[in-house]
Amino acid sequence: MVPRLDTIIRGLIRAERSRRKTPTARAMAKVTEGVPAGHSSFPIALDQEAAREYDSRGKGWIALVKRAVTDAGLTWTAERAAEVGHLLETEFLVDWEELVELVRNRTKARGDGRIQELEAASSRIQAEFPHELNLLVLAQDRGRIPIEEQLAAPRYAAVLQAWRKARNLLDAPQPDYPNAAKEAVSAVEQLARTVIAKPSATLGEAIKDLRSSGRIQAPLLKGIEEIWGWASDTPSVRHGASSALVVDGSTARYIVAQSQAGIALLLSTDAA
Repeated sequence: MVPRLDTIIRGLIRAERSRRKTPTARAMAKVTEGVPAGHSSFPIALDQEAAREYDSRGKGWIALVKRAVTDAGLTWTAERAAEVGHLLETEFLVDWEELVELVRNRTKARGDGRIQELEAASSRIQAEFPHELNLLVLAQDRGRIPIEEQLAAPRYAAVLQAWRKARNLLDAPQPDYPNAAKEAVSAVEQLARTVIAKPSATLGEAIKDLRSSGRIQAPLLKGIEEIWGWASDTPSVRHGASSALVVDGSTARYIVAQSQAGIALLLSTDAA
């Protein structure tokens, strides 16, 4: 997760938890008013109040992280959902310990320190929040997710490395157009190999495999074929050459843009 966002979310949760602490203690005291010491309804009422508070906090924290990610202009990827899930788990543990302590402190002189309802509330939240986050990932328009984030999974490590090189070379104050185009083509080829599960395949071989398998409609492959055709006809892109690779700025930008489109297309079929 973006470090600053992690800090902001935790800070917001801590602030809201602090605000709720006194009202929660008062609510627990109120539900047991007039109940004689040792009466069976005393621990049951506390347990139920603690469970209501845990439910409320759980739903509140989930809503808070949704808003924080959206307001920060970020997208919901599987990796981001996993990071947010880990954050929520640690915060839910803090809530659990605080509420158990509140119940136990009020019942230690009165016998039963019942927390069955609180345990049930914890189980519900723990089961619910991963589905909430996965639903956000599923609902996310994949086209809005930056290519680098879509390539964050370990299986795409080589692709991501080549793609980052391409972008850095193209966007540098003094762009290296030839190598930017070369790295962009390399990223497409690496991803195509990954998609067809053939680590040594050339881009041309991968295109044939994708066409024959029907994983990508033939007309849609023409953009990737164009990249492959250009790379094959341009000395030093795919094979060694006696002369230096020469690529002008407009060509490099076009190849990088086409490569990005090709990567997005290949990722869509890999996800499917």
